[in-house]
Amino acid sequence: KFFDVVTYTGNGTTLPYISQAVSHNLGAVPAMMIVKQTSGANGWVVYHKDIGNTHNLTLDETTAKEAGGLAAWNNTTPTDTVFTVGADSNLTNKSGQTFVAYLFADNSSEDADDQMIKCGSYTTDGSGNASINLGWEPQWVITKKTDGTGAWNIWDTARGWTNGSNYNYLEANTSAAETGNSNYGNPTATGFTSNGVIGTNANGIYMAIRAPMMVEPEAA
Repeated sequence: KFFDVVTYTGNGTTLPYISQAVSHNLGAVPAMMIVKQTSGANGWVVYHKDIGNTHNLTLDETTAKEAGGLAAWNNTTPTDTVFTVGADSNLTNKSGQTFVAYLFADNSSEDADDQMIKCGSYTTDGSGNASINLGWEPQWVITKKTDGTGAWNIWDTARGWTNGSNYNYLEANTSAAETGNSNYGNPTATGFTSNGVIGTNANGIYMAIRAPMMVEPEAA
């Protein structure tokens, strides 16, 4: 109920569409998936539960969500045992080609004390700000604007992401070095803030991983 990685071989053709169900051992319904063809030079295709099975994003691009769900995911929501890939030769299921898939869970339905990872979405206000409530403090967050172009921004506490400091962030869609900016948001005890990262009145998605936690003792 946190992370799984699987490999598979595509069986699709361009037309008619042929899909396949790929087994996984995540132990939960994947909330975010990143698929990359390993035998060819195609992009990193992203599924996120809050944009659904009719759209996809691309990790190495800044583009908005694309209506490529039939080709990428066969318009099929993943289950706790399989995820479905479509037949588009440029995405997730080109016949005879090999792929790797990274699957991430969402612990929102778990008891708060047991949660480690959450995938969700948010909308900014007229000033470009939003406060995201996770119920716990994160150590790693990635965000992406979905209704327009925007970078994949990554923050983590190991590289100085703290409340009120001048921290560095990385962009997954570029090979550039990390960049420092103190105005894009901070981790909080219950989540994180997003300030001007995705623009004003904009929609974005995120994946957040919890800061290391110590389980409270249950007995003397």
